[in-house]
Amino acid sequence: MLASVVFFVFSLPFFILGCGITTHIEVSHRAQDLWLHQPIYRNYVLQHQDALQGGSPYPDVMYDGVCYRGSLHQVAEDTHWYPFMKIAIEYMRDRYPPPLQADNIQGQKFLAFLLGVASHQIADAVWHGSLTGCPNGFIDATAWESFDSDEEKAHSSVDPGGDSVIDYELPIAYIGLTNKWYVPALELQELYKRYAVEYDSPLEVNATAERVQVCSDLMFIGRFGDALFLGVEYPKYSHNNTFLLDNLYEY
Repeated sequence: MLASVVFFVFSLPFFILGCGITTHIEVSHRAQDLWLHQPIYRNYVLQHQDALQGGSPYPDVMYDGVCYRGSLHQVAEDTHWYPFMKIAIEYMRDRYPPPLQADNIQGQKFLAFLLGVASHQIADAVWHGSLTGCPNGFIDATAWESFDSDEEKAHSSVDPGGDSVIDYELPIAYIGLTNKWYVPALELQELYKRYAVEYDSPLEVNATAERVQVCSDLMFIGRFGDALFLGVEYPKYSHNNTFLLDNLYEY
């Protein structure tokens, strides 16, 4: 298995480096230590790290052109916003009505996965501030400080750069390097079907369970590429983006 993944990573040099995969997992990892008001849900997250780590980068899995030639790009965009989470919460309540029972492992894992997705959505609101009508996000600030207000250059630097800095500077051995991420492909297919009906968005029905799984596997390979190569890229980002180094952890 490992040898096959390494071979595949090297055979796809245009894809090996993910954008924000490690950063999103680190954000949700930190958040779990701050969630003290609902200890039972925090325990679910701690017990099902495979689901939290699978959900944290999930909204991005269908962005890349490698994933069915980019045909699901808009589905990925829709997965980032509150209408998708609204559908997901309604489905959660229908399928796994509260309170979750101690033996309802599937419901617990699905909840942990959704919390990872929610973490991604919130982190992106801070990362891409201008997209939410608040032009003071991390990319905006990086553009002002390091790239003469060039948002495009800042974006292309901080997405892989954030992962590179985290890979190089932080102890992230907690992130799985074997294919153990949990992605509930069949349930996500149902979410997209519901989304298509409620928001009159027929494109969502193309996000079948099979496609969700394939694109998620490609995202996992992107994380594997991060682990192999992004630390090597650290000097590049430390040289041309000092704002990233100085402010990534506290922004």
